[in-house]
Amino acid sequence: MTDGSTSANIYTNTGGSGSSDPLAANPTYGNLLVGSLKNAVASWPPPPTSSLNLYFDHNQMRDLWMAITWGKG
Repeated sequence: MTDGSTSANIYTNTGGSGSSDPLAANPTYGNLLVGSLKNAVASWPPPPTSSLNLYFDHNQMRDLWMAITWGKG
């Protein structure tokens, strides 16, 4: 990743509290930070029309891209 970040954590609450999910540099994707949201969001996946709040342990990332999929319930 061009900004030098090799990892990050996403938390349920501000201040790095609550459940979390790690993101780690993945060489397959050019060292982009990759991970799954399983713990940091109370209801996953959120309904398509609701808000989604994510809290990171740092703001060193210049860009953030997310892909979210909804499967059959």
